Amino acid sequence: LTWHAGSMVKGEGRLDPLLRWYERRVLPRLFARADRVVAVSPVSLAYHTGRADLIAPGVDNEIFRPGPEQRAPRIAYAGRIERTSRWKGLQVLIEALASVADRVPEVVLDLVGTGDDIPALRIAATRAGVAERVIFHGGLSPAGVAEVFASSSVVVLPSLTEAESFGMVLIEAMATGTPVVGSRVGGIPHVIRDGVDGVLVPPGDAAALADALVGLLNDPERARELGRAGVEAARTRWDWRRQREATVALLGRDGDDPQAGLSGT
Repeated sequence: LTWHAGSMVKGEGRLDPLLRWYERRVLPRLFARADRVVAVSPVSLAYHTGRADLIAPGVDNEIFRPGPEQRAPRIAYAGRIERTSRWKGLQVLIEALASVADRVPEVVLDLVGTGDDIPALRIAATRAGVAERVIFHGGLSPAGVAEVFASSSVVVLPSLTEAESFGMVLIEAMATGTPVVGSRVGGIPHVIRDGVDGVLVPPGDAAALADALVGLLNDPERARELGRAGVEAARTRWDWRRQREATVALLGRDGDDPQAGLSGT
């Protein structure tokens, strides 16, 4: 059993009591029934069983490849754009964009993804005075996402809760040589080494997010350094073939072994 998420409790809405009940009552039984348990990061609820192997998702470095080092001032996000996924923090990103635009007048935000929250985001962008700077691309193929990332100055994941237990788009962006900015929440700090291959900011802090984005947009050399480190991380830490080998090794173990143990990626 592979379990991706940290707690899915969102801190609001009618589903939270059901989610708490499921995570407290049902999920432990599900983990107990599995011969092997895999956690994608230390935030995954599976990790806290004490018997999980830590095997992260992987990036296909053949599809996500480094783009040019000279980039236009574009910020990119890819992921769900749904009301039930507002924990992704897109409203915070729109708020931050208004501040970024004051300091980087030519900035553009590319949003990749589909969902029923797009109309609300359009309204938020209009109210913030940045509607003309936000481009909704809809759903794209992996190659299409790679093209957007490779032409961006920075990719951002402004998530708000532990439901973001890894952040697949971060390692995809790293593979394209694009610096990443993510919230210091959930599994994102497991992926981004702050100041080494990306930048971490407090979740929900639009001002801090704006400052981080402006810092990279206005300092191309620093952005390139983080981007190069990201490419190296994508190849040495996050390549999907590495994760495949770890998974195959796990499946090849003696099925009677009661303790899978913990292994880092």
